[in-house]
Amino acid sequence: MEALRKVLGIKQWNLWGTSYGSRLAFTMARYYPSSVRSIIHDGADLPEAQEMVDDFRGTEVVLNKLLSKCAADAACSSKFPQLRSRFLAVLPRLRQQPLSIGDTRFDDGKVLRFIRNNLFGGRDPLIFEQRVQNLLTYMDAAARGDGELMLQIQQRMPKEVDPFDETPVPVQGFFHLGQHLSIDCNEEKPFESMEEYQQAAAKSEVVRSLLGKEGGLGVFQQCALWSAGRAEPIENTHVYYDGPQLVFTGELDASLSGLAGYKIEMLYANSRNVVFRNGVHAQVELANYPPTSVDNYRLCALGLARQFFADPQRTLDTRCSETRKLRLIQ
Repeated sequence: MEALRKVLGIKQWNLWGTSYGSRLAFTMARYYPSSVRSIIHDGADLPEAQEMVDDFRGTEVVLNKLLSKCAADAACSSKFPQLRSRFLAVLPRLRQQPLSIGDTRFDDGKVLRFIRNNLFGGRDPLIFEQRVQNLLTYMDAAARGDGELMLQIQQRMPKEVDPFDETPVPVQGFFHLGQHLSIDCNEEKPFESMEEYQQAAAKSEVVRSLLGKEGGLGVFQQCALWSAGRAEPIENTHVYYDGPQLVFTGELDASLSGLAGYKIEMLYANSRNVVFRNGVHAQVELANYPPTSVDNYRLCALGLARQFFADPQRTLDTRCSETRKLRLIQ
């Protein structure tokens, strides 16, 4: 990136990092701070984060936010009374005695992974709203031991059509398992440990369920089979950067990015975190939008980005990030 900057004859440039790209932006600022004028993080990723555990903590935070929204909503709290306490209470029971419906077996890990996977997507606001409505019903069914209804919800959960599905680009064109392992097993897993996983699991039923019966051992076994080497320790440490930073955070981003935006605003004096109400992971992700897609939050983020890059110190009117409503009951 620095070589490219020099070839282009750019004195300083603005960086925009989406999801993992946020970590790359931080890395650029670590080694070449004088080359970086400002940074936008869209679904932030801090280099020092404990990726898997922080991902699961992010899921727990969003789950609690949804359950709090339900408790504060008259229709939702009436349909699903005491949903938080009933759902959290069923997780250890499902861990000890999974619920079986035909060939389908529901344990705590399967239930939480289904919830997490359907919270993490949701580029289309309408489809995400339908998913949330289904997930609240799914949690209530789990708490009541209604496996038949859980199975029905899994089968009817609305899906989004990814533009890649309609193009001849092979899967390797936008995701390659070998590349993923080469990065993850080099710069993430060498700095995580089973002891840290166990400590996190002991403090949270949600994290424990998501780590599974082996407590996350599988990822270390996977990396042991993939010779990716080990990054230098500095790659997993805090980046000190004084330039202006703008962060876009989805309020319902069920990943580590949902937490990272708040951390950046706390750790960096010259930063601002814009929280998109009822938003999900990454407000502007061009690869996942068909040309005809118009999303108010995408337009809002693009507008704020233009203003920020034009003058990183200006005051931003962020009211457009607070407009999305979420109906919890269909």
